[in-house]
Amino acid sequence: MCYCACFQFFLCLNPFGLKAENGSENDPFLINNKADLIAFQQGVNSAESFEYHGGTVNVDAEGQFFKLTSDIYFNEMAFDESGGWSGSVAPETWTPIGYYDTNTFTEVYFKGVFDGAGHTIFGLYFNDNTVDNVGLFGEIDDATVKNLRISKSYFCGKVYVAGIAGLLESGSKIMNCVFDGYVRGTNKVGGIAGLIWTSEASRCVNLGTVFSPEVGGGVVGFVCENSTIRDCFNASRVVGTNFIGGICGYLDGSLAESNVNVGVVTGTTNTGAVIGGEIFSTFTTCYFDRQMCTCVLGEGNHDESTDMALLTRALTNGALFGNDNWMETMGRYPVPAGMAAEGSLHDAVLVASLPIFLSQSSPVNGEYEAAEHVYFSFMVATDSDVTWESLAGHLSIEGDGVTFSANEVADTLVATCGTASKQIALSLDFKPDNVFESQSVEVELFPNPTTDRVHIKAG
Repeated sequence: MCYCACFQFFLCLNPFGLKAENGSENDPFLINNKADLIAFQQGVNSAESFEYHGGTVNVDAEGQFFKLTSDIYFNEMAFDESGGWSGSVAPETWTPIGYYDTNTFTEVYFKGVFDGAGHTIFGLYFNDNTVDNVGLFGEIDDATVKNLRISKSYFCGKVYVAGIAGLLESGSKIMNCVFDGYVRGTNKVGGIAGLIWTSEASRCVNLGTVFSPEVGGGVVGFVCENSTIRDCFNASRVVGTNFIGGICGYLDGSLAESNVNVGVVTGTTNTGAVIGGEIFSTFTTCYFDRQMCTCVLGEGNHDESTDMALLTRALTNGALFGNDNWMETMGRYPVPAGMAAEGSLHDAVLVASLPIFLSQSSPVNGEYEAAEHVYFSFMVATDSDVTWESLAGHLSIEGDGVTFSANEVADTLVATCGTASKQIALSLDFKPDNVFESQSVEVELFPNPTTDRVHIKAG
């Protein structure tokens, strides 16, 4: 990214709040609570040297390490997709770490290493559609953010808006991060990052809803200048108009490799189940669940062909990638490996991995059933720590079986584990228009389609 003029600053911390020794990898500055997080944000954004532990922290210093020691609740409430909340007390507004001042052409970056250590920051809130560079971090440069979850949060800005970092400059990395909440902007919006420039997003999971008229992606909005998006997973909605994709909105001179989308993508033009559009890029080993996401083709030189569009059963065969970058279990979606073994970050990844198994025989297209047209009883993947519920009450859940009797109605299944949840919207139609009262329909059921066959009589 280039601007007419820019001043790049980095600050480790300020004298109050943060508790640490020397900020090395083995002895990082610790962020223990909300006060420490605010002190960290204020220190970076002040862009001034200061005295700490008898020494001077230089604004040009790079590579200092910061580490969360616990989950942090910035606000106690959760937010809806419009930024609303319950209760009479207004939420405290978060100020993104790092920014670009359009009046003074001043750019302030975070340039260190931020390790969430498997913890979650809850309830971040920013709502100003005139501001660029919005997220937990507004901008990072030659920095790393890892092992972090941002949850039950709402970010609304203009350009470069995301749950983890709005803008990644040269040499930056986001890895092993999860977002669940809502992000909204006008251009270059993503669940994890808004734009990455000569940078990398890897092993990240998005459970958050993304709204962007232009260039919106489930994981990253815009990927450019020899950047890489690899081993990432999207399980939520991406809604927009032009260049909208389940993994990224636009891929420019970059690499998209080994990514999975199981979320619904909605757009008008240049809309793809994996990417919305690309130019001069490499696009390989990416897949999507065509029973969950029915939009297919983006725009550009790539072809989101049938080998990328898999039925749920094929996507959950436990051997899709067959490498250490993915955690694969039969009957579950593959999810990025390397997440914390327990705690709130693990809960979110577990929820992301759980599919529903619709029929592979549909009276509508003769091939398979999709979330937008559900006609038969189906199954859900279960786990002892996960609960499923029906929001509208049209679905009855018993064990791993789901039945319904109402027709031409909508309902949403919600899978919850601890503080993490995901929603799967379904359109239910018990009797398709092209199925006669006396017609029987043969349905293949997971997990043994060769033996488990039933006949369902419509009407």
